[in-house]
Amino acid sequence: MSSAEPETVKAEPSVAQKEAVTEASGWYADITTHGVFRWRVFISAITPGSVVMVSITELSSSGAPFIGDAVMRIDNVSPGGGYVDVRGEINWSSNLRARLNILVQ
Repeated sequence: MSSAEPETVKAEPSVAQKEAVTEASGWYADITTHGVFRWRVFISAITPGSVVMVSITELSSSGAPFIGDAVMRIDNVSPGGGYVDVRGEINWSSNLRARLNILVQ
């Protein structure tokens, strides 16, 4: 496995975070990739001690989440200072649009 630097993407607050007051905050980041991937997602609220959970879903051409034929998974999640590194896989032969859904506590 390569130790190359991850690609980067800035996360946006989720709708749930804007409407509710909770101890956890929801974020999302849209990516386009295939195969094994590693992305660094910047969220200023994250510290190395944060609890961070990530899920993945495929996006349609209009940006709507759906379950397609590609198998998608998240393998590792590692919080840092102002970011989270996410490694996963999209088992497809060409790039697909996907959304990383991120919960931070």
